[in-house]
Amino acid sequence: MWHFSYNRLCLLLVFSRRVGPFAFASSCTCTRFNFAFQADCMACNNVPKDLHFTSKDTLRDLVEFLKTSTQYYQFRVTARSLRALFKTQQPNGFIVPLRFLSHRRSRRPIDLVTLAYEPYAKDPSWIPAIPPPPEDATDSETAIPWSQFRSQTTRIIDVRSPSEFSRDHIHGAINLPVLDDHEHALVGRRYAEGNILQSRFIGASLICANLSNILNQMAFDETVVALGNQKSEMHSAPSILVYCLRGGQRSNSLATLLSEIGWPGRIGLLLGGFHSWRRLLLRQLDAWPRWRMPGQFWIIAGLTGSGKSLVLSELSKVNETVLDLEELAEHKGSIFGTLETTNSSTRSLISQCQFETRLHNWFMTQQCTLPTFSPVWLECESRSVGPLCRLSDGLWQRLRSTNPNVGTHRVWLDVPEDARIAWIIECYSQFTRDLKKLDQVLLKLSSYHSSKRLAEWRQAVERGDFTSLVASLLRHHYDPLYQKSRKQLMLDAEQHGLAHRLSLSSVDRNTVRSSIIPVLLDFAESYNTSPSRLRNRCTAQS
Repeated sequence: MWHFSYNRLCLLLVFSRRVGPFAFASSCTCTRFNFAFQADCMACNNVPKDLHFTSKDTLRDLVEFLKTSTQYYQFRVTARSLRALFKTQQPNGFIVPLRFLSHRRSRRPIDLVTLAYEPYAKDPSWIPAIPPPPEDATDSETAIPWSQFRSQTTRIIDVRSPSEFSRDHIHGAINLPVLDDHEHALVGRRYAEGNILQSRFIGASLICANLSNILNQMAFDETVVALGNQKSEMHSAPSILVYCLRGGQRSNSLATLLSEIGWPGRIGLLLGGFHSWRRLLLRQLDAWPRWRMPGQFWIIAGLTGSGKSLVLSELSKVNETVLDLEELAEHKGSIFGTLETTNSSTRSLISQCQFETRLHNWFMTQQCTLPTFSPVWLECESRSVGPLCRLSDGLWQRLRSTNPNVGTHRVWLDVPEDARIAWIIECYSQFTRDLKKLDQVLLKLSSYHSSKRLAEWRQAVERGDFTSLVASLLRHHYDPLYQKSRKQLMLDAEQHGLAHRLSLSSVDRNTVRSSIIPVLLDFAESYNTSPSRLRNRCTAQS
């Protein structure tokens, strides 16, 4: 049975003067009654006569009776901290009817979702030490693991401000901000000034206004309309997971309202919010390349213009696993930089957090679809992919590994200079059409080359002699830098039997598709270290 914690109830109902009504029902009959606290008396409605209450009785008298009653049970409460108000007891073996238990809480309970039980979330060997995702501090047994709560139909709602959402968010989340950027800054300033209570009042008033718009928007959502028409059961409705920055009042506000409205699916609240997600993401990004991907990594290397990205593109077309870091970073890793997109002139660069989220999502996808010992193909990159994106320690160490079993193979493409020049002019045609943009790129090289050489390059641009321009850029800038940074890597790979060379007469799709892809696939098959492949080799040798 449910018993009242008298001190807690008195604090909420008497001293804080919380307004009811508070509804009760009898376990023996269909009798129900309400009571509400007023300024000077107790206002009751349909109180059963067998309680023998008079007009002189106070709220305290009613509370004293209800806290020891074995007949009357509370079936509706407006206080959110319901779990703290009551404790479950069953004296004399009395069992509380389910019809009353189902009404004591909100119409749909809120599930606390934790990331603490995900793979590598609590790895003690993590360096640098990043705190693991938090568990439920009050009752760890009530927290539901992320992998158990989330499904393909789960809707993830990010209630942070639009600018917070644009900086980074959980993959697949939609933004329903309970505070916009200006409102969030206003509440934050009030809080920083030390007036915490005032900041909470202001924040609550703004959140209430915004929640009204959010709920009105959700009311006409196709899913809500369909669920309302067919009166779907809980198992047929999508689950909703709500999170904010730290899993505090912003996410609680929307989750509580959805619970009270009676969303037919499960409602989850992410413990620790987005901060918790970032902790898990960084830990898994470090661990996955080392421990969860035993298949060999194959790096396509070569001087600038060798068609490395083209090779990766053709490999993906034959269903090979390709990790295109330049595509994830939306940057080609050179001063010519940002990948060509429809709105590249107004788009900002991908941040480190966004790059890590994309890389983490790629690994998560591969965990579900990638065969255990399948090879992974990449382009030879430095640790920095563009100006803002940097590879994690785990991935970087895996790419530099020379372990014979899980080491990274390197395939060097030998391509003539004239073929490289032709391919570069074709790939970077946007710069030949926009000479102003090309001049801005050349200006970035002023700290690396003399003014005389820069003048020669500008003269070639003015003449429209892009072949001479690209040839000079390769000979005096790109090739020396590339050979300096990659030479030692190729030597180390050769010493451990991990280096391979292929010659390519021209860089075009037909040549790569017919001459390079079959050879690469044969390489990967011959060096496959899967248990089944090793058993086949031993059988053939015997």
